Amino acid sequence: MGHAVEEAILLKKLYLKKLKTREEMEKTADQIRHYLGEAKKHLHEHKWDLAIIAYQEALFIDSENEDAQNGIRDIERLQRADWRQIVKKSYAPSPILRAYQTIESHLRQAQKLSQNAEYAAAWTHYQQALKISKKHQFETAAITASLGQLAQHRENQIKTLWDEAENLMEAEQYSRAKQAIERILKMDPDYEPAIQKQKAMTGFLEKRAQMLYSKSVILESLPDIASAKQQWENILTLVSPSHPYYKKAQKKLTRYTSF
Repeated sequence: MGHAVEEAILLKKLYLKKLKTREEMEKTADQIRHYLGEAKKHLHEHKWDLAIIAYQEALFIDSENEDAQNGIRDIERLQRADWRQIVKKSYAPSPILRAYQTIESHLRQAQKLSQNAEYAAAWTHYQQALKISKKHQFETAAITASLGQLAQHRENQIKTLWDEAENLMEAEQYSRAKQAIERILKMDPDYEPAIQKQKAMTGFLEKRAQMLYSKSVILESLPDIASAKQQWENILTLVSPSHPYYKKAQKKLTRYTSF
């Protein structure tokens, strides 16, 4: 009896899960039918731009929907037809379609920048897309969600890099610590703690470069060229190519290339 009861409970759970899935599928199908109907209505009225938007909304739900894909192809063929020139003014691209296309462009760029960890630039593109969407009363939930995800991901990445920079400084791996801070500022140029840390680190590294160069002068005079070269190579990792000590170290390394 106990085993039969367990089977009944399991079957009930499976049925409810299947029912929920079926309801979700029916809801999705209803949404697609709605947008396809909207597109058909716009086609009858020769509102090609609005028809394309309706088809695109359907494709956002189901990217493989053949009716929507074929509908967009049909409109593109109509737009290329010679007879379109006769009534061109009646369905020239409207501000709505241009706005929609601009939003899509911003979103594509934002996603690409996010993948390259260029979060500040990605944030700007998402904000532009959101601004245009609100102006034309488009749906903004997806853009808002993307902004939230981007902010959280950026925050997590910054924290990870900040901790990494602190640990590297303690381990005296200054050049790698500097790179970690620079990566933070690439993600968020206005992140004040990283700005201040970069300033302090730049001053510290310049002093260290000066110390290493003084040490290299002594080593060069001994002469211990191998050890001096090591100091010059370290200097190149601490300061920028425009810094005087970088240029001095590079000049010395060029001179002793054969050593």
